[in-house]
Amino acid sequence: MPVSLTLLDGVRWQGAPVVGERSQALLAALASAGGRAVRAERLVELVWGEESPANAAKGLQVVVSRTRTALGADAIVRDGDGYRLGIAPEQVDSCRLTRLVGEAGRVLATDPLTAAGLAREALALVVALPAGEDDVEGALAEVRRRAARDAHTARLLLARAAARTGQHEEALPVLEAAHAEEPDDESLLAELLRSEAAVRGTGAALGRFEDHRRALRDRLGANPGDELRRVHRDMLALDQPVRSGVRFDATALLGRDADVARLRALLSGARVVSIVGPGGLGKTRLAHVLARDAGQPVVHVVELVGVTAPEDLVGEVGSALGVRDSVAGRRTLTPEQRADVRGRIAQQLAGAPSLLILDNCEHIVAAVADLVAFLVAVTPDLRVLTTSRAPLAIGAERVYQLDALAPADAAELFRRRAVAARPGVQLDPGLVARIVERLDGLPLAIELAAARTRAMSVEEIDRRLEDRFALLRGGDRSAPDRHQTLLAVIDWSWNLLDDAERRALRRLALFHDGFTFEAAAAVLGGDPLETVQSLADQSLLSVREAGGGVRFRMLETVREFGRLQLTAAGEDAEARAAQWAWAAHYAWEHGRRTFSVQQLAAIDALAAEEANLADVLREALAASAADTVIELLAGLSLLWSIRGEHLRVLVLTEAVVEALAGWSPPPALADAARVA
Repeated sequence: MPVSLTLLDGVRWQGAPVVGERSQALLAALASAGGRAVRAERLVELVWGEESPANAAKGLQVVVSRTRTALGADAIVRDGDGYRLGIAPEQVDSCRLTRLVGEAGRVLATDPLTAAGLAREALALVVALPAGEDDVEGALAEVRRRAARDAHTARLLLARAAARTGQHEEALPVLEAAHAEEPDDESLLAELLRSEAAVRGTGAALGRFEDHRRALRDRLGANPGDELRRVHRDMLALDQPVRSGVRFDATALLGRDADVARLRALLSGARVVSIVGPGGLGKTRLAHVLARDAGQPVVHVVELVGVTAPEDLVGEVGSALGVRDSVAGRRTLTPEQRADVRGRIAQQLAGAPSLLILDNCEHIVAAVADLVAFLVAVTPDLRVLTTSRAPLAIGAERVYQLDALAPADAAELFRRRAVAARPGVQLDPGLVARIVERLDGLPLAIELAAARTRAMSVEEIDRRLEDRFALLRGGDRSAPDRHQTLLAVIDWSWNLLDDAERRALRRLALFHDGFTFEAAAAVLGGDPLETVQSLADQSLLSVREAGGGVRFRMLETVREFGRLQLTAAGEDAEARAAQWAWAAHYAWEHGRRTFSVQQLAAIDALAAEEANLADVLREALAASAADTVIELLAGLSLLWSIRGEHLRVLVLTEAVVEALAGWSPPPALADAARVA
């Protein structure tokens, strides 16, 4: 909603200056009411102050009339015995400023990144706020003084949000200045101490705490509050930090700065955060970045890929944390021993603010969920970060869906890895962009492809991607076995599926342009809700809102794997027959609706599935399947004709007639061809 009334940078109505001090004061007084009516007597006080006219009511009517004449009759509305603005508060810059600052303060604790965005939006409204109005009276001056206070609050909120997302250097100067103004605000001091410890070292922060403690004792004979004492304990623990299982990157992490910032923000407000996404996206590397920069004095990273049975989870975590000494040497623990080790894990993690990172949880996700739910319930200052292809599905969890690299970052990753493999390699930007798009922006797939430049040109790599699983193998020998080939990455997810899920993945891989529940039901039979939901939970399908409904998509890499599995299972002909039947029925039914009052809805429906229908049309033409071709063209040709793509209809119709010798087009198709 655009701003109609500007009060903070001059007084303007829809961009045009408002002339006259009384009119300006009237607008400011009405804006201050936040959409409510202001009684006439009060308006007189706000507009004239102590110099009210002899006939105040008449004077107010004159000002209102002049203002309406200048701005429009609807700018000011009579309401009972007073007046109100004829626009929403959100259309007044000062009201929007107050609203933004209030929202930023409310979400700071749970979502500091959103709070920071709101604070920046608020500050953008006061860039040109006039200064030096402290001694000026009147409604407009009061509006601007309030805006100055809101701006101060917004700057402080922005600094506190920066501190909570690890941007301590940005936050420190603002927090210091605010603390100097409000030395007794211990919540503010706690934020300052954390940032000072990160920027200047723990010693500087401990010194500031001691200064505050002595001043408080001397002035009031009191001790710091609980929050500040807890921060003090945390800083003492930071003098001897614990970092176990943390790894450092051998190469730069590209294109993930925004993800790191969002994850830090989530961890500042949520007890459990899960990085979820398909294999090869770099979830583990992100987790180690967060581990290295964590503000908690204790950080443990536990790799779970080698845990083959759910009952071994507690023992593995206990070993990583060093609490298994009483049952050392035993791989499998009894239920009593597991309960004992679990309790000792919680006891150790409760000793200081801790971050526990559990990496690769998808194959034992239920056991991980049980353990994490227990730990966060019995430890007050524990944060848990998991990486998985499926969420834990517990109440404390916030899921972070990790997406593929942006095209520019993906191309830069390919370039760097290719140059490292062969410094003189020739890299055509267009071909590189095509390759990384075909690889779905998956960092692992891009790195495996770039490694092939050691012995191939990018043209050869692009050509050989028709069989990506044969091409993309080898690469970094230091990587885990499951990351040595692209096939191993997808196979890891495949092995976690049950029979119904594998059947669904095989068959749904036929849809090049995604699918709806209805299309899935046609190909799979029955109600596919639970199976499709499970594939989405395991990051093998992505979910998008489209036109009021949900559409599911597969990464091209997953689709190719699914098609290979479909052929291997001997289900290719049966699955394609089901897809063809769906496509023919869909095109025919919606094509018929284009001649009814439902024409617009029918066109939208055909357009939504155009790519899938065109794929089936090509296959049916190649197989000379006349009935399927007729029904598909009956729908698609009408869609293309309505769009004005008449040449496309004519060419396809001629191709069909030639391919299906002796076949005559049905009336609907013949009509479309004549229009063309």
